[in-house]
This record gives sequence, structure tokens and C-alpha cells, in this order.
Amino acid sequence: MLSLNNLKVRKKLWLIIGSALAGIVVIIAMSLFMLKTDLKDEKALKTRHLVETAYSTLDYYYRLAASGKISQEEAKAAAIAVIKTMRYEDKEYFWINDMHPTMVMHPYKPELDGKDLSGFKDNEGKKLFVEFVETVKAKKAGFVYYLWPKPGFDKPVLKVSYVKGFEPWGWIIGSGIYLDDLDALFWSKSRQYALVAFAVFLMILAMSWIVAKNITRNLTDLTDKIGLISDGDLRISIEAKGNDEFGMLARDINKMAVSLNEMINQIFDSINNVVQVVDTVKTKSEQTAGAAQKQSMQATGIATAAEEMSHTINDMARNAATAADTSADAMKTAASGKQVADGAVETIDRVFRATVDLEQMIEKLSSSVSEIGDIVTVINDIADQTNLLALNASIEAARAGEHGRGFAVVADEVRKLAERTIRATAEISKKIGAVQKESEQTTNSMAEASGEVTMATDYIKQVGSTLNHIVDAVQNARDQITQIATAIEQQSATTEELAQNFEQTSAAAVQMEKMSEEVTQAVYRLSHIDEEIRNSTSGFKTVVSALQMLDMAKTDHRIFVNKLGDCMNGGKKMDVSQMPDHHTCRFGKWYETEGRQTCANSKSYKTVAVPHEKIHALAKEAAAACNSGDKAKSQRLYTEIEALSDEISRLLDDIKNESSNLMK
Repeated sequence: MLSLNNLKVRKKLWLIIGSALAGIVVIIAMSLFMLKTDLKDEKALKTRHLVETAYSTLDYYYRLAASGKISQEEAKAAAIAVIKTMRYEDKEYFWINDMHPTMVMHPYKPELDGKDLSGFKDNEGKKLFVEFVETVKAKKAGFVYYLWPKPGFDKPVLKVSYVKGFEPWGWIIGSGIYLDDLDALFWSKSRQYALVAFAVFLMILAMSWIVAKNITRNLTDLTDKIGLISDGDLRISIEAKGNDEFGMLARDINKMAVSLNEMINQIFDSINNVVQVVDTVKTKSEQTAGAAQKQSMQATGIATAAEEMSHTINDMARNAATAADTSADAMKTAASGKQVADGAVETIDRVFRATVDLEQMIEKLSSSVSEIGDIVTVINDIADQTNLLALNASIEAARAGEHGRGFAVVADEVRKLAERTIRATAEISKKIGAVQKESEQTTNSMAEASGEVTMATDYIKQVGSTLNHIVDAVQNARDQITQIATAIEQQSATTEELAQNFEQTSAAAVQMEKMSEEVTQAVYRLSHIDEEIRNSTSGFKTVVSALQMLDMAKTDHRIFVNKLGDCMNGGKKMDVSQMPDHHTCRFGKWYETEGRQTCANSKSYKTVAVPHEKIHALAKEAAAACNSGDKAKSQRLYTEIEALSDEISRLLDDIKNESSNLMK
């Protein structure tokens, strides 16, 4: 089956023209057929009307006979005489035959009168008089077509007769008309119709050819231009002729091409801006990753130092607690000595034993005081170490900057606490020295008191007073040691909290480094997306200036370098065989064609050729090294590529500036 969708417009137009002409031919044929039928019917109707007139004559004479005015025979004879003379169209006549059939009257062939005509046939063998009778018998009247000789013609011609029966007398009256002139009239009309149809055909053909040529020419032009636009060439402009649909369509297509041209150029500009932003984000994310890594290392070191200091402070706290317990023991011993001295005063008799006991106790006291001196010395050493650690912590906190400010305050407080501890231990040492000295004097005095009871009482009282002072001093020392232990515990908690904060800071720095790496990967993915958009629009040829083309070339260059960088960082590998060279890349094609025409006078235009060729060669070499697993070589080459990339970007900017100045 013929599909119109597969036909070209030219063929469709000719199909319409052919259908119209075929319709005209069919209409003419039908008109001629109807004309012939109408002419034949007109002839037949005319014959009928004439026969009806002759029939009325028969009826007239029949009625005369029926009224008695004349006889039947007279009536028949009168009717025959009248009808025999009746003519129309000069030569046409009427005849009468009966139902046998026998000829009753024939005006031109009287020899037939009274003759049996049942065997009479025309040239086609039709027994026409028998058919006259059968028609009358069947319908009382009707038409009969047959061939009959015509004067002046060699052969019988077609004739139509109308016959009608007259029952009272058993007659059939009829008359016929030759139809040969009808054929002549038909063919005359046919020729007229044919001439008119041919004229209309020529007119339709001429107009159709003109219109079809106009339509096909415009459509061909439009399809050719639209084909170029569909191939991406948006520089096409269609000449809009006239105000018909083709002109309107051409103008609309031009508007569409301009809109698409502007849209694609805007996409190019947007891609250029995106690439610049991607480069900026990439640089910032790499810097952030480096800073986060450095911060993580510093925070880890500070956290380790703080943890070590926390352990040292815990040891100090335990030693301070031990010193407090020893001070308590010393205080108890001093109180016991005071009780002994009081007993010696009350019971002089027991002076000797008490003196001996006191001497022993004083020896023990001296030993305890020595131990306290040792403990105070340890506390003093711990305080010195604490002071040194606080100083080191302050230095580390200053290095940590803003993050170490809180720790610096704590370290300063620890240093001050250590200084107060040193002063307190110095005071304790001084008092312990005094106790030791007094103990020695007491021992000497007790040796002398062995022989002098009177003096013993005074010495014992003096010892009791001295022991009171010792109790107070030891109590003070115990209080101060307890305060030191409490402060050290607080310092330990603060140091642990600070260590935890630095651990959290280190973890946050590690997380920040990880996020920076993710941002870098996202930037590379964005570069790939940007490249895909560029590739999807690379087939478009737009009306673009040389300056915009330089921006596009710069963008292509950055996308190319970023893609290579992604490969260096473990991303998607690059197929070296599919990588463009300095001739096949977009900038290379422009450089050797349109760029040569617009920017050839630029100094940087000539300079950029060498690094441009070199960076493509290095890129292929770096990609091959990366694909083979030689990371050291690929990274070394990529470093050189980045340097060349900066140089090319600078040269492209220089070409743009120099070209702008030349265009002014």
C-alpha cells in the first residue's frame, strides 16, 4: 500500500494534480453520459407526447362513433385519414397496426397495409412488430429500440418508437424518431467538453507547475538549511522571501537559529565560568587538605605531650597524698611527745625513764623529720618539674595558636601553683631544719639531764613547748600538702580534658582532611560533567568571536588538565590512543584556521604553539606512565604539565588582550 509519508512533497503535489485531473475527466465522462441519456430521454419523451396527440385523435373519432354521430367504420376511416397526414420534423410520421400484428396504416409504405408483420425483423433479427404487441400487452404503452432504414443512409440506423394500444379498436399507434443525430450532437458536445477540459487541464497544469516549483524550491532550500542546522551549524541564515508560510517559516527558523546560537554561547560562557570555579575550589580544597593534615599532626603531638604531663601530674598527686599521710604521722608523733613532756613535769620521779623514753622518741622524731625533709625535697623536685612542664606546655600552646589559648591559661595556673609549692616546701624545709637542730640540742640536753634532775624539768618543759610548735608546723605542712594534692588533682583533670580536646581536634583535622579529599574528588567529577557538557555541545558551530573562542580554548585546556589530574589521583584511566594532539583538539583546529585569520598578528599567538604542542606530548606520556603504574614518573610529568598549563593560560590571556587592542 502506498504510504504518503514516504513520498516527497513534489510527488505529493503531482499526485494532487493528477487526482484533480482524473476527477475532471471522470466528471466530464459522467456529464457526457448524463447528456447522452438526457438527449435520448428527451427524444423518447417527445415521441411519447406526439403519440399521445395521435392517440387523442383516435379517441376523438371513437367517441363520435360511440355517440352515434358516425359509424365505427366511418370513425376508423376518418381517424386513419387524419393520422396518415400528421407529420412532425418534416418527415416523421405515425403508423397503426393491430394486435396480430397486421399493418393497418403506414403513410410512407402503403404496400404494408393489411400485411402480417409478425415475421418482420430488423438487421439485428429483432421482430420489432411482435415486440410492439408484447410491450402493449405488458404495459399498455412503452418504448422499443430497433434498427430501421432511413432515407439517405445505406444502413439502418437506431430508432426509438413509442407505441400505445387503443383497446376499443384493438389497434396500436406508434411513432419513432431516429437517434443518429443524437450521436452527432453527443460527439459535438463531447468535443466541446474535451476542449474546455483540455484548456482547464493546461491552466491547472501551468498553475500547478508554478506552485509546485515554488513550494519544492522553498522546501528544498529550507530542508537543506535545516539539515545544516541539525548538524550543528547555527551560523546559517535563510533568506525569507515573501509573506507566505515559507517566508514566515524561514524567519522563525532564523529566530530559532539565533536563539540557539545565543543559548549555546551562553552555555559555553557558563562552562568557562564553571571551570574557573572548579579550578579555584580544587586549589582551595588541596590547600585545606594540606593545612588539615598539618594541624592533625600538631594536635596529635600536643595531645601526646598533654597525656604524658597528665601521667606526671597523677604521679605528683599520689606523692602529695603520701606526703600528707606522713605529715599526719609526724603530727601524731609530736602530740605523743608533748604528752610525755607533760607527764615528766607532773611526775619528777619518772623523769629518768621519761627522759630515756623521750630521748628515744626524739630520735624517732629526728628520723621522721628527716623523712619529712626527704619528702619535702621530693615535693620540691616535683614542683620544679611541674614548673618546667608548665613552661613547655605554655610554649606548645603558643604554637597551637587560637586552639591552644585555653591550655596556655591552664599551664600558667599550673606554673603558679608549682611556684607556690616551691615556696611552701622551702618554708617546710626551713622549719624541719630548725626541728632537726632542736632535736639535736634536746638530745644533748637529755644527756646532761641524766645527772641534773632540776635542769631536766626545765628542759622537758622547753621540749613540750617546742613539740607544740612542731605540731603546729606539721599541721600547716599537712594542710599545704593537702592543698597541693588537691590542686594537682584538679590540674590532672584539666590536663586530661585538654588532652581529650586535642584528640578531638586531631580527629576533626583528620575528618577535615578526608572531607577535603572528597571535595577534590567531587571537583574532578564536576570536571568530567563539565567535559561531557562541552562534548555534547561541541558539534555546534556558532557565530562566536575570537575572544570567546579563546575563553573556550582555555576552558578546554583546564578540563583536559583536570581530567589528567584525576587520573594521577587514582581516578578513571585515560586511553592514550583517544587523547587529542595539538592539531586535533578544539584550540588546535581553531589555531590553524580562524585563529590564523584573526590573531596572527598577536605575538603571544605565535609563542603559544610550542608549549601547546609540548603539553599534549607530556600528557600522553604521563597518562601512559599512570596506566602502567609508574606513579613517580607520572607525578613528575604532571608537575611539569601544571607549569606548562599556567604558561598556556597566561599566553591565552595575552592573546585575548593583544587581539582586543588590535580590534580597536
